Parts: sequence; structure tokens; C-alpha cells
Amino acid sequence: MKALFWCVFTLSLMVGPLMNDVAAQGDRDGSIRGARPEVHAILSMPRVFGVGARIDITLLEDGLLDSVNDELALSPGADLLFFRPNDSRGDEWGVWPVIALQWNFYLPRRWSLFPELGAVALVHYRPHGALFSPFLTIGARWHFSTRNALLMRLGYPAGFQVGITL
Repeated sequence: MKALFWCVFTLSLMVGPLMNDVAAQGDRDGSIRGARPEVHAILSMPRVFGVGARIDITLLEDGLLDSVNDELALSPGADLLFFRPNDSRGDEWGVWPVIALQWNFYLPRRWSLFPELGAVALVHYRPHGALFSPFLTIGARWHFSTRNALLMRLGYPAGFQVGITL
């Protein structure tokens, strides 16, 4: 668990400064105007752990509903996954590029909720192979500053992810 923490921490230090140059300042409610980078860890898939990054890009700032504080964003990214199989094949690893459409709903008291729908390709490097799957998650953010938030995401096939928006 310590190694996973340090992987996420190091990734955030490397990606954060680069992405903040691209990212626009958010509003008081945490909504994005431009781009919002994130780093996260995958914690709950059986015998699988990993780290990853995404960048949410605003498509519709005012969302789809007039009477609700919402927005629509495109969320491309990738995860680096490590697998521990039950047999003697040794460790496996792969890259998981993902693209999702994210619909954010901003609530009072620093919270936002979002469903995501997209596609993922799991590319194994040991053993070689690829698997394509739909991507469906629900998530929440607790905004602890104007721009930053604690991120939690649960879904298929991602399992549980926790991270920070930068």
C-alpha cells in the first residue's frame, strides 16, 4: 500500500505542473472551464492494482439541463495496471487507455457527482493480447479548494479508484 501511495504521489508531482499550464481556473463550485487533470490509484480490483491519469475537457459548460448546475466533459486517459495471477506465470502488467463522456452535477457544500460512459482497451504486455470493453462508472468529488478535489470512482471494469484533481 505504501508503494501505491508513493506511485500516485510521484505521478501527481510529474503531471501536475505540466497540466496546470493547460488547465483553466475553475469557478467557486468546482466546475471546469477548459481542462481539469487528475491522478488516481486503482485499489479494489481482485489481485489488480494500478495508477493512472486523466484530463477532463469541457464540452458543454452549461450542461444539458437548464435548471441544474451541470456540465458535460470528455475524459480521456490511461492506467498502468499490475496483475497477480493465482498460477505460477509470474506477474503481468498492461496499459489501459480509456475515453469516457462525463456528466458532472454540482451540489452545494463542495460536492459534485458524475456518471461516466465510455470505452476501454486493456492491452497486456505480459502475456501479449488486448481486450476491449465498455466503461461505466459513477463518481463523486469533494472540492477542498477552488480547483482541487478528492476523487472517488466506482464502476465496471475499473473497480474502485481514488485520486486527486489538480
